Amino acid sequence: MLSRFKKYILANELLLPADKILVAVSGGVDSVLLLHLLLQAGYELVVLHCNFCLRGAESDGDEQLVSELAAIHNLSFESKRFDTQEYAQKKGISIQMAARELRYDYFQQMAEKHGCSKIAVGHNANDTVETFILNLTRGTGIKGLTGIAARQGNIVRPLLFAAREEILEQARLMDMTFREDSSNTSDKYARNRIRHYVVPELQQLNPSFLQTMQQNLQRMGQYQQIVEQQVQDVKNQACSQNGDELRILIDKLPKENVNLWLYELLCDFGLSADTINNISSLLNATSGKKFYSASHILVKDRGCLIVKKREQVDESFFLEVAERAYPFVVQIKGQILLKFSRIPPAEVDFSEGNTVVFLDYDKLQFPLQVRHWRHGDTFNPLGVNGKKKLSDFFVDRKLSILQKQMQLLLCSEEAIAWIVGLRPDARFAITGKTTQALKVELLA
Repeated sequence: MLSRFKKYILANELLLPADKILVAVSGGVDSVLLLHLLLQAGYELVVLHCNFCLRGAESDGDEQLVSELAAIHNLSFESKRFDTQEYAQKKGISIQMAARELRYDYFQQMAEKHGCSKIAVGHNANDTVETFILNLTRGTGIKGLTGIAARQGNIVRPLLFAAREEILEQARLMDMTFREDSSNTSDKYARNRIRHYVVPELQQLNPSFLQTMQQNLQRMGQYQQIVEQQVQDVKNQACSQNGDELRILIDKLPKENVNLWLYELLCDFGLSADTINNISSLLNATSGKKFYSASHILVKDRGCLIVKKREQVDESFFLEVAERAYPFVVQIKGQILLKFSRIPPAEVDFSEGNTVVFLDYDKLQFPLQVRHWRHGDTFNPLGVNGKKKLSDFFVDRKLSILQKQMQLLLCSEEAIAWIVGLRPDARFAITGKTTQALKVELLA
C-alpha cells in the first residue's frame, strides 16, 4: 500500500518532498490511513479536525480520537466545532453542502496559519465512482463525469487509487484505531443509497466494475481537457468581462449545439440544466428576461446575456447621509466609498473628471440620500436645457439592464443631485452666486 501510495503521488504530481501538509482527519478509516501513510512517507504534517456537531457524543468521540493520534505522533493539531445546522438554515442549503463549505474554508485558513503548501484529504476510489453516479442522476456536463480530481488547487487526494475494501484490509493489517460514522449506514442520503444498492448491483454485472470505472474516469478526464480548450476558444470569442459583469455576445456563440455551449459557459454560476435550456430558447426574445440561481442573476439585454452576482443586485437599496464634521467618508455596500468635503468656490476644479462632482452646498438639504434609480425618475442634466428621463439617459449611455439597476444616485430630498460617476444635475450646479461648495468624490 505504501509503495502504491508513493507511486500515485509521483504519477499525479500531488506532493513534493519539501511540502508541509495539512492533513484533514475525520477519525474514519480513510483519513486515519492517510495520516499513517503520510507519516511513513516522511512528510511534515499538521493534523486538522472539523467537528460538525451533528452526532452528539459520537462527533465528540471522533474529535477526541484525532486529538490523541496527533499527540501520539507529536504533531501540531487544530480542531474547530461548527454549528452546521444553523449555518445550513441561514444560507438555505443542505447539511452536506454546509459541512463542505465550512470545512474547506477552515482548511484554507489553517493552511495559511501553519504555512502548509498542500491540504490532504482522504477520498478513495469508491468515493469518485459514487460522485460520478450522483452527478449523472442529477444532470451534468462532461466535467461532472470525471469524478473527483486528484488535485484541485492546493487540495490533494492521495488515496484515490485505493478501493474502500483495500483500505479497510490495510487498516486491519496495521491494527489501526479508527471510528465508524453511524451516518454512513443511513439510507436517507443519496450517496449512501448509491453506495449500498447501486454499486453492489453494478459489481454483480461486472466484478471488476470499480477498476473499469477508474479507467473510464481517466478517459473522461482526458476528454474534459479537450472540451475545456474548445470552451476557452468560445469564451475568447463570445465573452467579455465588464467590471463584475460577464457579457456573452449571442451572435458570437456557435450556431450548432448552442445548448451545450451555454451549459459549459453558465453551469459554474449555479444555473440548472433546465434553466439553461430555457435561456437558449429565448436568445431571440426581447430584452429584460431574467433568470436566477442561488448565487447569480442572468439578464437578456439586447444582443447580450449578462451574468452578475445576485447579492449585488439590490433594487431597494437606500442610505441616508447625515451631515457631520468635514471631510467624511461614507461606505456603501462594503465596497464603494464616497468622500464629502466642504470647500470655498475658489477651490473648485472641474478638470478632476466624472468621479468627482461639485455641488452648491446651500441648495442641498441634508440628510442626503443614496439610492438606486426608480422607473419615472427624471433629472436636469448639466449642460442640457430641461428635464430628461433617467431611463433615456441610460439608453444614451448604452448602460445594460444590470448596470441601470446598480447605478447609484445622490439625492437631495426627492431631487437627483448626481448620477454617481456619470452626470450632475444642473439644479445643484456651482454658479457665480455660490458661497460654499460640496465636493463629493467616488473613491472606489
